[in-house]
Amino acid sequence: FRYSGVDPSNPLGNISCNDPLAPSAQITAKTSTTQPNSLLFTTVTTHGYNINPGELFTLRNSSKSGNSRNSVGVTVFDQAFYQSTKDLEISASAQSATEWSLISAEIIADRNKPKNIMRHGKWFNNQGFKQPYNL
Repeated sequence: FRYSGVDPSNPLGNISCNDPLAPSAQITAKTSTTQPNSLLFTTVTTHGYNINPGELFTLRNSSKSGNSRNSVGVTVFDQAFYQSTKDLEISASAQSATEWSLISAEIIADRNKPKNIMRHGKWFNNQGFKQPYNL
């Protein structure tokens, strides 16, 4: 994945991970963003299932290595945040209880650029909405 408007000298902020001890269909982790106008990039690996990200996040990719229960699923999702956010809950769900592991990285926006983040050709305004966005 390629993101533009990233801070060239300090591109990464908070990095979080979660790997539960028991299989679960509910995938959750808590994190915080340290800088305004940052983007939270998250990837989850599972045994045999693709997952659906929670409401706050945009699905970027979901794939599996095969069709068996022993195949590996990888899902990538992200979300831009206008303000620094504490105790942010990352959530997703699988079709059934599965072993999973999650890692999330805050991508910090370049402070010398406009206060919008561009990703995959879509601009985000100061409330984190894709442009054009009609209220």
